[in-house]
Amino acid sequence: MSDETTNREPKFWGINGPERLSATDPDEAIEEYLDDISPEEDTPKTITVYGYVPMQATLDPTRYLENILEALDEEYGDADGDGTTPTDNMKLAMQICCDAILKEYRSWACEQVCSQKIDVQAWIKEHRPDWLGEAKS
Repeated sequence: MSDETTNREPKFWGINGPERLSATDPDEAIEEYLDDISPEEDTPKTITVYGYVPMQATLDPTRYLENILEALDEEYGDADGDGTTPTDNMKLAMQICCDAILKEYRSWACEQVCSQKIDVQAWIKEHRPDWLGEAKS
Protein backbone atom coordinates (compact mmCIF):
# COMPACT_ATOMS: atom_id res chain seq x y z
CA MET A 1 0.00 0.00 0.00
CA SER A 2 1.41 3.39 -0.96
CA ASP A 3 0.55 6.45 1.07
CA GLU A 4 0.82 10.16 0.26
CA THR A 5 0.06 12.31 3.29
CA THR A 6 0.04 15.91 4.44
CA ASN A 7 0.20 16.88 8.10
CA ARG A 8 -3.61 16.99 8.54
CA GLU A 9 -5.55 13.96 9.75
CA PRO A 10 -8.48 13.09 7.43
CA LYS A 11 -12.01 13.28 8.83
CA PHE A 12 -13.66 11.72 5.77
CA TRP A 13 -12.66 9.10 3.20
CA GLY A 14 -13.85 8.41 -0.33
CA ILE A 15 -13.05 6.81 -3.66
CA ASN A 16 -14.99 8.93 -6.16
CA GLY A 17 -14.30 12.48 -4.99
CA PRO A 18 -15.40 14.82 -2.22
CA GLU A 19 -18.99 15.48 -3.32
CA ARG A 20 -20.70 12.89 -1.11
CA LEU A 21 -18.38 11.94 1.70
CA SER A 22 -19.79 9.86 4.54
CA ALA A 23 -17.10 7.32 5.39
CA THR A 24 -15.03 8.20 8.44
CA ASP A 25 -12.29 5.63 7.84
CA PRO A 26 -10.67 4.20 4.71
CA ASP A 27 -12.09 0.69 5.15
CA GLU A 28 -15.64 2.04 5.28
CA ALA A 29 -15.05 3.96 2.02
CA ILE A 30 -13.54 0.91 0.34
CA GLU A 31 -16.40 -1.33 1.40
CA GLU A 32 -19.01 1.18 0.21
CA TYR A 33 -17.25 1.40 -3.15
CA LEU A 34 -16.89 -2.35 -3.59
CA ASP A 35 -20.49 -2.95 -2.52
CA ASP A 36 -21.60 -0.91 -5.54
CA ILE A 37 -19.66 -3.07 -8.01
CA SER A 38 -21.83 -5.91 -9.27
CA PRO A 39 -20.11 -7.99 -11.97
CA GLU A 40 -16.82 -9.68 -11.10
CA GLU A 41 -15.10 -8.36 -14.25
CA ASP A 42 -15.66 -4.79 -13.04
CA THR A 43 -13.72 -5.32 -9.82
CA PRO A 44 -10.44 -3.42 -10.20
CA LYS A 45 -7.12 -4.88 -9.07
CA THR A 46 -6.31 -1.69 -7.17
CA ILE A 47 -8.22 1.35 -6.06
CA THR A 48 -7.13 4.60 -4.51
CA VAL A 49 -8.90 5.82 -1.41
CA TYR A 50 -8.60 9.51 -0.59
CA GLY A 51 -8.65 11.23 2.80
CA TYR A 52 -10.33 14.62 3.16
CA VAL A 53 -10.65 17.42 5.68
CA PRO A 54 -13.18 20.24 5.70
CA MET A 55 -11.73 23.35 4.07
CA GLN A 56 -10.91 26.27 6.32
CA ALA A 57 -13.33 29.07 5.46
CA THR A 58 -11.94 32.58 5.18
CA LEU A 59 -13.43 36.05 5.16
CA ASP A 60 -11.83 39.32 4.03
CA PRO A 61 -12.82 41.93 6.64
CA THR A 62 -11.57 44.79 4.46
CA ARG A 63 -13.79 43.76 1.56
CA TYR A 64 -16.88 43.41 3.74
CA LEU A 65 -16.27 46.72 5.48
CA GLU A 66 -15.89 48.45 2.09
CA ASN A 67 -19.20 46.87 0.94
CA ILE A 68 -21.01 48.04 4.08
CA LEU A 69 -19.63 51.58 3.84
CA GLU A 70 -20.52 51.73 0.13
CA ALA A 71 -24.10 50.66 0.92
CA LEU A 72 -24.33 53.25 3.70
CA ASP A 73 -22.87 55.97 1.46
CA GLU A 74 -25.34 55.15 -1.32
CA GLU A 75 -28.24 55.48 1.10
CA TYR A 76 -27.04 58.21 3.44
CA GLY A 77 -23.81 59.73 2.10
CA ASP A 78 -23.07 62.97 0.32
CA ALA A 79 -23.91 62.38 -3.36
CA ASP A 80 -21.15 64.78 -4.45
CA GLY A 81 -18.56 63.71 -1.89
CA ASP A 82 -16.06 60.91 -1.62
CA GLY A 83 -17.02 57.68 0.07
CA THR A 84 -16.46 57.12 3.76
CA THR A 85 -12.94 56.14 4.74
CA PRO A 86 -12.85 53.24 7.21
CA THR A 87 -11.62 54.21 10.68
CA ASP A 88 -9.42 52.04 12.86
CA ASN A 89 -12.42 51.26 15.10
CA MET A 90 -14.49 50.19 12.07
CA LYS A 91 -11.66 47.94 10.88
CA LEU A 92 -11.29 46.40 14.33
CA ALA A 93 -15.05 45.83 14.65
CA MET A 94 -15.20 44.14 11.25
CA GLN A 95 -12.23 41.92 12.12
CA ILE A 96 -13.94 40.90 15.38
CA CYS A 97 -17.18 40.22 13.50
CA CYS A 98 -15.47 38.06 10.86
CA ASP A 99 -13.50 36.16 13.52
CA ALA A 100 -16.71 35.42 15.47
CA ILE A 101 -18.47 34.15 12.35
CA LEU A 102 -15.56 31.93 11.33
CA LYS A 103 -15.28 30.51 14.85
CA GLU A 104 -18.84 29.18 14.62
CA TYR A 105 -19.01 28.37 10.90
CA ARG A 106 -18.63 24.70 9.87
CA SER A 107 -17.45 24.13 6.32
CA TRP A 108 -18.83 21.20 4.37
CA ALA A 109 -16.56 21.61 1.34
CA CYS A 110 -13.54 19.33 1.72
CA GLU A 111 -10.03 19.13 0.34
CA GLN A 112 -7.95 16.02 -0.22
CA VAL A 113 -5.06 15.60 2.22
CA CYS A 114 -3.87 12.05 1.51
CA SER A 115 -4.33 8.99 -0.64
CA GLN A 116 -3.70 5.27 -0.29
CA LYS A 117 -3.44 2.76 -3.11
CA ILE A 118 -5.23 -0.44 -2.10
CA ASP A 119 -4.79 -3.96 -3.47
CA VAL A 120 -8.44 -4.99 -3.72
CA GLN A 121 -7.94 -8.76 -3.36
CA ALA A 122 -5.71 -8.34 -0.31
CA TRP A 123 -8.22 -5.93 1.24
CA ILE A 124 -11.09 -8.37 0.67
CA LYS A 125 -9.11 -11.26 2.20
CA GLU A 126 -8.35 -9.18 5.29
CA HIS A 127 -11.61 -7.28 5.78
CA ARG A 128 -14.37 -9.19 3.96
CA PRO A 129 -13.34 -12.84 3.54
CA ASP A 130 -17.05 -13.69 3.32
CA TRP A 131 -17.01 -12.13 -0.16
CA LEU A 132 -14.51 -14.68 -1.48
CA GLY A 133 -17.27 -17.18 -2.23
CA GLU A 134 -19.30 -14.48 -4.04
CA ALA A 135 -18.81 -12.56 -7.28
CA LYS A 136 -16.57 -10.02 -5.49
CA SER A 137 -13.56 -12.37 -5.46
